[in-house]
Amino acid sequence: MDQWCYIVIGNITVTIKELYRKGARKFGFVNVESLGCLPYAKLLDQGNNGFNEVKMACCGSGKYRGILNCGRGGAKDYELCENPNKYLFFDAYHLTGKASQQLAELMWSSTDPKISGPYNLKALINL
Repeated sequence: MDQWCYIVIGNITVTIKELYRKGARKFGFVNVESLGCLPYAKLLDQGNNGFNEVKMACCGSGKYRGILNCGRGGAKDYELCENPNKYLFFDAYHLTGKASQQLAELMWSSTDPKISGPYNLKALINL
């Protein structure tokens, strides 16, 4: 695991240096926090923010539709919800469009430093 971390950090460092060399001067990062502190966990704590289903994915199979097989490789054995906007997750790994929109709005303009700090993206751009 440690070796993998060094590889990932090295790749990120190389990419940032290349972007800097090309003129980028401001960078925003999505931090991987403790599970209970993630922005989507905050969405869950706020009365589900218009999502009827926050545990089960819109598309997949198995418990909570957590098996990622939404037609991949010709798979026919999966369920697909009728209205993804009622779901927090589209599949086992991806938020729905509605959830992504809410997350983007939080990152763009939230004034809560626990969600977006020390600057939200709008403030960072205006520095």
